[in-house]
Amino acid sequence: MAQSSPPGCAGGVQLVGWDWDAVDAEYDERMEVHWGDFTVRGSYDTVAQVLTVVSVTAFSVTSSSISPQGPVLPSRCPEPAGGWRIVDESLATYDALLGIHAAATALDGYATSWIDRSEIPAVSPGTDVLEEMRLDAVHAGLSIVNVGVHGDPAAAEARLRQVWGGALCVFSADYTAAELDARLQEIMSDEKFLSDHQVMSAGPDAMTGQIGISVVHDENGELQQQMDDEYGPGAVVVSSVLKPL
Repeated sequence: MAQSSPPGCAGGVQLVGWDWDAVDAEYDERMEVHWGDFTVRGSYDTVAQVLTVVSVTAFSVTSSSISPQGPVLPSRCPEPAGGWRIVDESLATYDALLGIHAAATALDGYATSWIDRSEIPAVSPGTDVLEEMRLDAVHAGLSIVNVGVHGDPAAAEARLRQVWGGALCVFSADYTAAELDARLQEIMSDEKFLSDHQVMSAGPDAMTGQIGISVVHDENGELQQQMDDEYGPGAVVVSSVLKPL
């Protein structure tokens, strides 16, 4: 679904028997476009790649991995003795946090990076957006910056400490971002592969170093086996949008 306003249809599973008037769930409508999030049950024809709709209900998201600040991405490193702390107040600013990604990606053997925001105090419900942004900036140094490198973590940490004085976790990875990108480009450059398997999305997982591929339906795990044979078990993880009942 193209992220325009209203959204544009960008392909996907062909639905037979869909009726907006019969949908028993809330949805949006604008300029004759209808859109929403639903759980759809039906019968899928793997040859024709068509889903015949049986029922449509509202889609619910579990809150276990989602916070008001976004998905929870825990730190790879154990909490240091005395807890996470700021080592240099002058380099634990919001501006420094904005610049840490560029410094991390410039490291030799850079593999991945993400930010764990679990140490930042939660704002009260109903807090003004501008006030929330101000509080985030005030507590920027408590953002735990996680950086993985294929090489010497100590040398990488010393380099990052030149630009970041807040909480920091540097760990060793057995891959580089360049290697993951090359693998992803190899997979995504095959137009026939994308069409035959109805690939919905693909990209690296920052925390695991795996390539994730989302397809409409991986019948009997055949595509997963193909990826395991070609790249090694666990290097590429295939997930199906359609789940068998």
